[in-house]
Amino acid sequence: MTENKRLVVTVKGRDVLMDQLPFRTHDGVIGLLELFPFIQRTPHRTFFYGKYANRIGYNLHNKFLALKNEQHIRFIRTLVADIEHNVIVPNMIFRLYLRQLKGRLQQAQMVENELSQHAREDDGRMVNMPRLLEEIADANRGLKTEYENIERHYNNMSLFLETLFRRSHFDQGRLILRTKLCNLKKEIVEPQLDRYREQFAARGIAIDDRFSGLPDEEMIGVVDVGLIAQVYANFFSNALKYTESIIADDGGKMKYISYGREVVHNCFGEGRDGIKYNVFSTGSHISVNDRERIFQEGGRADNAASRPGSGHGLFFVRNAVEIHGGRVGYEPTQYGNNFFFILPSDPL
Repeated sequence: MTENKRLVVTVKGRDVLMDQLPFRTHDGVIGLLELFPFIQRTPHRTFFYGKYANRIGYNLHNKFLALKNEQHIRFIRTLVADIEHNVIVPNMIFRLYLRQLKGRLQQAQMVENELSQHAREDDGRMVNMPRLLEEIADANRGLKTEYENIERHYNNMSLFLETLFRRSHFDQGRLILRTKLCNLKKEIVEPQLDRYREQFAARGIAIDDRFSGLPDEEMIGVVDVGLIAQVYANFFSNALKYTESIIADDGGKMKYISYGREVVHNCFGEGRDGIKYNVFSTGSHISVNDRERIFQEGGRADNAASRPGSGHGLFFVRNAVEIHGGRVGYEPTQYGNNFFFILPSDPL
């Protein structure tokens, strides 16, 4: 098209790969080429610049695809780290559950053998029957406990795997939300806390359950359950590793974690409140220099260098929260460290 000594030519992409562009197009147009002044207008020159625009479109299309491929590669590399940190490493606890289950089965087998022996030796009197029945009941209780542990861990890992391996993630090259209305306390926090209760108890870490008194209606939110569950899993996992005993004002020792929820008014602008969810643990504060990088990939505090970890967990937390439109943070408090995330109370 020519007008006022201008030539405007549409720049089109490659038809066969049009659906792979990161934006929508109309009739394959991805841009415009404008020449000014365009004085010597001839069919030959117009044809030449039309072909020139086609070549620009071809190269731009390839550049878009290259950028998208680069985005996919970065996403896959991050996803591999997510899977290793949130699935593979926690899945090692299956070994413990299976060893405990094997021990319970061996206990049941020993009781069965002893019962058979007494049946032969006691000439039908079975004087040891009450004791053997109690041992059988104890073995059954143990088997039930191990079954519940394995089932709980299976359900949790299934949720995490479904969340991380959604086809939409790979199609778009980034995490894609699948939000729903849910009760965060019942569907997210409590199942994740249950995974760590025994380990907290084994390390002498008490749990201050501030959620227990909150009405259910205050815990309703619209989130991606699988992603926010992994946020809490990372917070609780870190609390398990880094919670330390502290001396309270009354001179007594305390070692505990707590978690809660509060409304932050105008957090996301005038009239847009946020809901702040936190996990607190007692212990020494993170240094000022480390606070800026703990939510970055590979970022770890200096006091964590001697403890196992990859520095990926809080980076995942930041990504998962930010795609919800929220933000993450850390704040030192009187007795320890408070990690939190804030989500919009009215997600857009």
